[in-house]
Formats: sequence, structure tokens, C-alpha cells
Amino acid sequence: MTHVFLPSGCQSEGLGVIDMDLLSVIRRWHFRQEISIREIKRRTGLSRNTIRKYLRSDAVEPSFKVVARHRR
Repeated sequence: MTHVFLPSGCQSEGLGVIDMDLLSVIRRWHFRQEISIREIKRRTGLSRNTIRKYLRSDAVEPSFKVVARHRR
């Protein structure tokens, strides 16, 4: 097995945030190198459901809802 250097924040720390670097690594591993979701789970520490969610979406970067703020 070769050692892979992951972007910072790759190991799941319970933060619930995936940065763009990690998302691009996940997509590259799965679509170009044909690495299974379970193997990506082992390498990153993320849940399979989280990995599957980002692979199914066409988003290039993680998205989140922005709360509309009332202006005075």
C-alpha cells in the first residue's frame, strides 16, 4: 500500500465540514482511480453516507444554507 498525503482536515474531527481540497481528493479517488467508497472511508475517516452524498451531487464544493438576515 502506498502512502497518500491528504489535505489538512482530512481526518474526521467531528466538525462536520469538508473543505474543497478533501472533496476534490474524494472525487478523484472514486472517479479516476476507481477506489471504493469503503476504502475512501478508511483513508479519510468520514462516514460512507457522507462520501456517497458528495459523490452523488454534482457540486464541486460543499454547499450550505445561508440564513437571510433582516436589514434595518
